[in-house]
Amino acid sequence: MNEQLDKENVQDIFELNMIQKGMLFHHLNEVTGNLYNVQLALLFEGTLQTEVFIEAFRIVQSKNESLRSVFRWNEVSRPIQIVLKQCPAAILVHDYSAYDRTESAAMVEDFINKDQQERFDLTQLPVRMAIIRTAPASYIIVLSHHHILYDGWSTAIMLEELFSAYSQLTSNQEVDIVDKPSYKMIRQAVKRNEAAEEDSGYWREYLKDYEITSLFPERHGSSEPFAIKRMEFQAPKERLEAFASTHKVTKATIIYAAYGLLLQQYGNMPDIVFGTTVSDRSAAIRGHDRVMGNFINTIPLRITASGDKTLLEVVSALNEELLVRNQLTSTSYAGIKNMLGLKVSDDLFDCLIVIENYPLGEQLIKSLSTFNIKIKSVYGNAGIPLVATVFFGEELIFELSYMDNIISDDFAASFGKRLVKLTEEILSNPNRKAASVSLLSDEEENWLTNEFNATKTGYALDETVLTLFNNQADRTPEKTAIITGGKSISYRELQEISSRMASYLETVAGVKPGEGVGIMLEREEMLVPSILGVLATGAAYIPIDPEYPPHRVRNIIDSSGLKVLITRSKQAEGITVLDLDHCTGDILRQSPA
Repeated sequence: MNEQLDKENVQDIFELNMIQKGMLFHHLNEVTGNLYNVQLALLFEGTLQTEVFIEAFRIVQSKNESLRSVFRWNEVSRPIQIVLKQCPAAILVHDYSAYDRTESAAMVEDFINKDQQERFDLTQLPVRMAIIRTAPASYIIVLSHHHILYDGWSTAIMLEELFSAYSQLTSNQEVDIVDKPSYKMIRQAVKRNEAAEEDSGYWREYLKDYEITSLFPERHGSSEPFAIKRMEFQAPKERLEAFASTHKVTKATIIYAAYGLLLQQYGNMPDIVFGTTVSDRSAAIRGHDRVMGNFINTIPLRITASGDKTLLEVVSALNEELLVRNQLTSTSYAGIKNMLGLKVSDDLFDCLIVIENYPLGEQLIKSLSTFNIKIKSVYGNAGIPLVATVFFGEELIFELSYMDNIISDDFAASFGKRLVKLTEEILSNPNRKAASVSLLSDEEENWLTNEFNATKTGYALDETVLTLFNNQADRTPEKTAIITGGKSISYRELQEISSRMASYLETVAGVKPGEGVGIMLEREEMLVPSILGVLATGAAYIPIDPEYPPHRVRNIIDSSGLKVLITRSKQAEGITVLDLDHCTGDILRQSPA
């Protein structure tokens, strides 16, 4: 071991599970970051007996092995988690109550932000707590830990036990925490499940031919350390429950379908994979839901082209798929990547969705009726650009967490609104084709179709496009007319090049008024001069996409009776080809028409 431990203080030693191994790998690779830091800040209104609260936390520590764990990876054959008999967490106490409200609030925010960024040393207990007094009867309780220790469900367990213990202590009662299975029992059950699924070929087939595509290939915004920002969106949940009951699907399936369809539209990708989290606790062990630890797994969910299906068909098919997939949830994300031949550092997805069924939130807080407690803020850096967390509380709540060096506030706001809208569309119009769903709000649709496109301008009907262009060139000869490939062309230059093109077409290529001239060019500097040059001869131009296959180009040439084709390095039999790669110099030496 890289540090001697008192053997008398060691209770248990475990090899890390696959989830923990992945977190440790990323933690060690990102030597300066705060990856997998999780922070919960609570607002406590009333008289808080600080010493008693700390004693309550120590009792909860004594009852939960995860709150007494450290980690080692050097000088051992495999990374291990060591559960200690005694391992007091770092607890800070600050008193800002002497400052005015504004200054105190600023100091609290500064502390919270710095605490979020402070990296944990995993060789020491990666848990810390701060109690900040902001007024005579107002406190902020900040609980932070590294995700390698425990999951979100465990946070709810800890809060319930912590405030229950505190309530009993302040009432001079003996602390009574419900008995639970040992951490060791759950770990062994999880390990058996992992071994049973280790050789499964399901995931190879499930992800066969999937081309890994990032929805957020470029980073922008603030420099490191970047912020994890949050936005929250709400929707009524009554229709969600009714829909799930009527169509025999789970509520989670409906949300997964909405999330996947939305990612398809944003990425313009018919085949999308995103991450989902699942619980890896062993339901066979009674009391498994009372044990703190990291018992979650992240596994991929794939949604392929579904535009021809109705929304209900998409949801129903996904529900059937999940019934199969959910039998294989113990196969770790790292194991899946290994099956596919991916590196540990590679990712299958950059979007994740978490369905939270644990009671962390207003439901749990309200159950602690002895105290007036509110959630001030929740923070977690999962190392994934976009994470949607869904809470099935009194309302359906969508919480987006996003990295601000990758995702803008505008994108997050737009994405959240559209996720709510698409979910509501599934519930309201299940027989609508998925491809026909509009994610625009009424205001956005009106702006795009009416206001944005209100470009009507009066022009004299007796003037041609060419006349209008020449009039503009006469008025503003030195103004920029075209910008292409970093090069600017003024109206005077464009008028001159177009005129020389017209002269070349008439004198060299023999173009006559009324004839058709094909133009097969990319968006380049000779495209507009070619169009104006053709019009100046009295001929008409026929645009041909350079990406068309040869037989399609030949068909257009033959059916339109073209005699001349302006292009670059293209061959076409039976027609005069103006290859600009070779004749541009001759064109520019022509006298203007």
